[in-house]
Amino acid sequence: ALHGFSQDAHTFRGKLGAVRKALKSTCELTFLNAPHSVEGAFDDDAGADSSASAPSTSQSRAWFTSGENARCGARKASDEGWTRPAMSTSYVGFEETVTLARDALAANGGEFDGILGFSQGSTAAVALLAAIPELRRAKFVALVAGFFPR
Repeated sequence: ALHGFSQDAHTFRGKLGAVRKALKSTCELTFLNAPHSVEGAFDDDAGADSSASAPSTSQSRAWFTSGENARCGARKASDEGWTRPAMSTSYVGFEETVTLARDALAANGGEFDGILGFSQGSTAAVALLAAIPELRRAKFVALVAGFFPR
């Protein structure tokens, strides 16, 4: 399961509590933590999970970041030139996500029944399917609130 931009595996796992409970006898969900920290991307946490149930240990993570931000040095939404990754036309850091996914696949014996992606995690899931041929054996791919990579 791949969380959205500015979330983490722990937070996403918590948000899917009812889904995990409903699927308990059917499947086990493995939640991956994106490799890139985007702490401080939202000064007021407007784009991050700020629910009361979110643990204080939650981290803002990303599967990839905006190439435009890398070029202009923007690190947070209030910086001039900052581009939300969903609106970006180029991405930085996806190689680390591929490595992380390959490692998770190997740790699981080379098998996952499916892939679940939310928001940026959906876009990452599709790109991972293209980058890692072994993932194409998945029986299903569930993409929720994703965006088309530009």
